Parts: sequence; C-alpha cells; structure tokens
Amino acid sequence: MLDTHFHQGMGLQCHQPQDELRLLVVTSQEDGGKTLSTLWQLCGHLQRLGYPVVVLDATAVETERAPGLLQLLTHAPWADASTHGVHADASALAVVPAALGMLTLANTAQRKGQAAQTLEQLEPIFRRYAVMVLYAPIELLSTPLLAGSSTMPLLVTKPGKNALMECYRQIKHLTLHANLNSMVAYVSPSATGKKAEQARNSLQALERCVAHHLGQRLHGTLLPDNSNADLQRLALLLLDNASAITTPSSMAWHAGQWAASSAASHLFQSH
Repeated sequence: MLDTHFHQGMGLQCHQPQDELRLLVVTSQEDGGKTLSTLWQLCGHLQRLGYPVVVLDATAVETERAPGLLQLLTHAPWADASTHGVHADASALAVVPAALGMLTLANTAQRKGQAAQTLEQLEPIFRRYAVMVLYAPIELLSTPLLAGSSTMPLLVTKPGKNALMECYRQIKHLTLHANLNSMVAYVSPSATGKKAEQARNSLQALERCVAHHLGQRLHGTLLPDNSNADLQRLALLLLDNASAITTPSSMAWHAGQWAASSAASHLFQSH
C-alpha cells in the first residue's frame, strides 16, 4: 500500500514512548550505503521523539576486542536487578555487534520451534531501551527467528531496474521462507517533478507485482533524499508495525540476572 496520506500530527499523538521494548527490523544490503544512511536517520528521529534506541548489528561479528550480543547472552553476571525498567539515554545511540548472538538465537528457534520465546531472551538485556532495531541480512531473517512476529522488515531500494528486481526477490524470499510481510522505502532523488513521478510509478508497479504473484499487500512509501518530514513519517510507520518483545515466561533464563546495566556499557558503541 503506497503510503501517501499519513497524518503526522496524529502520528505524534498516537506514538508516545511506552514502557515496553519494541522490535523493528531493517534488512541489510550488499550495497548498504543508502540502507545504512536511512537506518541512522530513522534512529535519530526515534531518539528525538523520546525513544531510546539500541541497534543490534547482525552484519558485525562479535570478537574479544569488540564484544556484543553473544557475550551478553552468555556472560552477563554483572547485571543488577535494580536496573529493571530503567530507560537508556535517548540522546545516545547504542550499536551492538550481534552476528553470532543472533545466529545462536536463530538456531535455538529452529531447534525448539519457539520463536517468540527465543526473542524474549533479549528483553531483560535491553529493557532499558524503548526500541530495538535488528539490522540483519535476509538469510538470518528467513530463519524461524521471526516466525509469528507482526514485525515488517524494512527494505530500502533505489531507482533502477536491477534494484527493483532485487527488492522483489527479497520480498518474495521473506514471504515464502519466513511468512513475513515487508515494508519498502523507495529512495527518490526528489519529492517533486519527473523523477518523483517515475519513482512513484516504479513503486506502484512493485506493489502490483507483489499483489499478483504473492497475494500480498505491500506497504510502500516514497522517501525523497534529505526529507526530514518523510523520514519521521517512516519512523512512526515502522513503530506502528513493530512487535513487542515481552518478558520471558520461563525462569530458565534467569531474567532477573540479565537486566542491562551501566556495567555493560563497554559493550555498546555509540553512533
């Protein structure tokens, strides 16, 4: 569905920060420049709206010199239960290497067939944040990790036949292998004029293709370069379609011992 009638004032009224951890997903690309640029700008808008954000970068591998999610999942004895429910500073963006940690969770979800319960393990670690953004390759997103989730992975595409075909391929992959609906941000060089009209026509053609071949209603939006209003609108749209990560129902993961605390801050990179 081409999103052209989003009321920003209503969005701001309806999207006040809530005391829950929300999951947003952005699909990484091999040519990731435009996707990364969009990701950082979206995170900036969410922070300015009062949502502390943490990015789990599943394209970055954890190491001893650059620890991340894997270490938080397996070696977090420093956590203080008194930090439960404390939000992070909305002015600082935390970026956590997460390739091995997310692969571990994906393998757990596949082995146990309990995707929701698997993701619950992240809630005690990152509960001081309001929004958790998973930046991950499509191969990871196609595992059972997000099975049953209402989250719509965001695909960022640009003008050009090859880019549009690759975007459709990824939408199809997520639909067939993960049963996920997708959201597409089509980056346009301009908000008006001939190029903007061409971008709008291309996005509508993609929507028709997805509807015809996949039986799916695509959520698409035009994203003119350097348009803060459209970036904020997209950020609110992503929040509207985010899923909530709930508190673990099982005590096996000792949730009370895994709360995020300032002692773990050395694992986080500020962007």
